[in-house]
Amino acid sequence: MKDQHIREYTERDWAKVADSDREHWVQRFRAEGPSATVEASHALFEHARSARGDFPGSRYAAADLSSQVRLKQLLDRAAHAQGGTTVPVAAAEDVVAMKILSGRPKDRDDVIAIIAAQGPALNHHRVRETLELLEKALDRSDLVAELERALTEATR
Repeated sequence: MKDQHIREYTERDWAKVADSDREHWVQRFRAEGPSATVEASHALFEHARSARGDFPGSRYAAADLSSQVRLKQLLDRAAHAQGGTTVPVAAAEDVVAMKILSGRPKDRDDVIAIIAAQGPALNHHRVRETLELLEKALDRSDLVAELERALTEATR
């Protein structure tokens, strides 16, 4: 591979690439429905298997199953906002966990506001449990501590 090709690749307009990719999948989903993403998933799986004959190994399979179970739990406990269409909405506990994971200052402020607004209705154990799973999966150790700081600040 030539240095020029590598340079051109790294200097691409990645926002434009992401927009184009997103538009492709929106159009494909509209035309074919959910089967389009299922077919793409199967194609990616087959490609991975052809590149690495032992794919998926037992470690990957266990992690994948764990992720699928976790996603099912999140969808099961999602609240449903209704307007013209019913839309699943993340539970407050999951929003808090996602915002702590992001680590952005605005999200930290949002976490404190959500904790204060939810009061005793917020299930701290569920948030802590989610953050512990994320810490383990991401090899981090700062997320639960950030929750504790936010809880302290929200109850001042």
